[in-house]
Amino acid sequence: MNPEELQELEAKRREILEERERLRQRFEENEERLRREVLSRLSIKDRLMRRLRTKTVKTVLRDDLGEFIIETRLMTSEEMARAMELDKMLREAGDDPEKYLKAMKGFRELLDELCVTPGLSDGFWTDPQCPATDDVVVAVVLNTAAGAAKALGEAIRDVRKFRSQP
Repeated sequence: MNPEELQELEAKRREILEERERLRQRFEENEERLRREVLSRLSIKDRLMRRLRTKTVKTVLRDDLGEFIIETRLMTSEEMARAMELDKMLREAGDDPEKYLKAMKGFRELLDELCVTPGLSDGFWTDPQCPATDDVVVAVVLNTAAGAAKALGEAIRDVRKFRSQP
């Protein structure tokens, strides 16, 4: 390439970089405008409920190909109470297969509500045709979600104790 062609090429490169910077700034401005618009339309209740969907708990599982993650949203106190009831039912099932199956069905229904991993919501966990939803996986994912909810509850109690101390 001769010097004129190199200068043209360099000018074109600078022009592309400048355009890219303008587009990035415009994107950021649009993103901020959209965020403000969404915020203006959401009530405090909406934001609290949104928090449940956006704060997730990750369960790491392994198979022959390595690790993969299943994400669940935070559990509400009602869902946590339901999980504890189902856990009690499962522990009391003993040799009663009906009780065991009823508890596992409840756990699968709960997981259908909690799971936010793409492809694993909308009935995946309760689909009787899906052999991938074995009881151990269901238990591990729900135990992780319940553990996070329990840890959050303990943290809240610790903050309350700390604030009430003189």
